[in-house]
Amino acid sequence: MKIIEQFIESKTGKPEDCEDGIFVGKDFIAVIDGVTTRGKKLWGKNQVTSGVYAKDVLISAMAKMKPTISAEQAIEYLTNALKNEYGNNATDDVKERLQAVIVIYSAHHKQVWLYGDCGCLAGGKFYTQEMLTDKVTTTARSLYTNAMLLQGTSVEELLIKDPGRQVIQPLLDVEGLFANTTHEFGYPVLNGVNFNLGLIQKINIKTGDKVVLATDGYPKLFDTLAETEKYLANLLKIDPLLINDFKATKRLTPGHVSFDDRSYISFSSTDFT
Repeated sequence: MKIIEQFIESKTGKPEDCEDGIFVGKDFIAVIDGVTTRGKKLWGKNQVTSGVYAKDVLISAMAKMKPTISAEQAIEYLTNALKNEYGNNATDDVKERLQAVIVIYSAHHKQVWLYGDCGCLAGGKFYTQEMLTDKVTTTARSLYTNAMLLQGTSVEELLIKDPGRQVIQPLLDVEGLFANTTHEFGYPVLNGVNFNLGLIQKINIKTGDKVVLATDGYPKLFDTLAETEKYLANLLKIDPLLINDFKATKRLTPGHVSFDDRSYISFSSTDFT
């Protein structure tokens, strides 16, 4: 199987910190974004964060998926893979859960399946699943941070402390309660606790279509990695606080290479015929 381009980078620049992952197999290609860790528990023999561990568990599970599995069966199967890691230690504390979002290409079904806010560029059209919780928190952080700028606080000071993040932290701590629900604030995420098959987004792929799959560490996707990277670099240069041109729940931390881990893979559907 020929891949056109593939890239993955941790926001810190250290591979061991990366909560993103890419899976490439004979029947599936997937990009996985482990949810940024907010709890304190470390997982596995290597004592890694929940985001790293969830990503690793899902990559291992992907390698065992049946080629003909449906989107619905895949989400249930991957949910159970995370559930098995809890054992008798399942927690009601949403901050301590194993969580990840995913985008999968199925060669058998000639479809891309989105479960969460990863991105897909196919046939020249961009697809993602926008979450109302994200809109609320990113807008609130933008409002507060812009107000601080108007009061005379410098960009440099805000990059160090990010008080806007502190303002929205209580919202981030409880948003997991809406995971996989039909509530107005509900959103899809693999968490090993529950799932909602009605939240799966399916995209039909035509033979010959170029497909890009990526995590939300890329605010905008283009046909080439170079263009996608260039857009990100320019954004971080002109809006490092990420409050105007692209609103995020966090800024570019000083010393980091980006505001979030990022993964990108592109391929042509003809590679699977």
